[in-house]
Amino acid sequence: MDRIAEEAEKHNSKHYKLIGAKVFCDGVVEAHTAWMLDDYLDQPGYKGVARFDNHVKMVRLIKAAEKHDMNVHIHTIGDAASRAWVDAIAEVEEATGNFDMRNALAHLQAVHPDVIKRIGEYNIMAICGIMWVEKSYALYDAMVKYLGKEKADAGFPVKALLDKGAVVVSHSDYPVSPDFSVPQTVCLGAIGYLPSHGKKKMRHADQCISRLDTLKALTSNVAYMWHEEDRMGSLEVGKLANITVFDKDFMKDDFADIENAKCLATFVDGELVYKL
Repeated sequence: MDRIAEEAEKHNSKHYKLIGAKVFCDGVVEAHTAWMLDDYLDQPGYKGVARFDNHVKMVRLIKAAEKHDMNVHIHTIGDAASRAWVDAIAEVEEATGNFDMRNALAHLQAVHPDVIKRIGEYNIMAICGIMWVEKSYALYDAMVKYLGKEKADAGFPVKALLDKGAVVVSHSDYPVSPDFSVPQTVCLGAIGYLPSHGKKKMRHADQCISRLDTLKALTSNVAYMWHEEDRMGSLEVGKLANITVFDKDFMKDDFADIENAKCLATFVDGELVYKL
């Protein structure tokens, strides 16, 4: 972390900022590498790959980040991975008295209910794969096959996290997952499926959130996660004028129209840099 902090001092600027360290705690369900609390159904006795499961080192890393006013961003697909890191983050926050580090757990595909509660309690950023909530061969069918239908149906519990007080952030995971669309994310967050795919692709209706909460997950909540909410994330006087303009109203228009919304223009620092 000392080296990262040194690099930050050299390179941080108006539009570039090193905010912490990323950790890959586990892998993915479809490759049998997500770190789970329960055995994989097809491999009794096997719970996936714990790539970083040393609690002492977890605590040491988080404390080192806290010393430099930075955070830790952790890849946590499996429910064992998220539990391990919530335990470590909670220990550091309790020890330091700093409950505003805004450490982040990314993906959160399978999360135990008691961990969901603690994510909210310790102000841990819940970086959710809203683009991944539909039923798909890789992310839903693989969960059914390897973890069971109950876990698959409960995957990506966006609303549960929000209801427990978590700051929900949407991610793209680009370029690992090359498809990303702001309009489609709005649809998937608010109704749980893309209109062009139909309701048959909906994983769970009870985890849908409002249009506004979905938009916040793409904008102001991201700025908050970065400790940059005073500079960006919303349209306010004095903030960076980095703006995209679409041809549909995400708060009012039909979702079938929103899904295919086009970006008309992009502004950076108030200057037009793209126009359709």
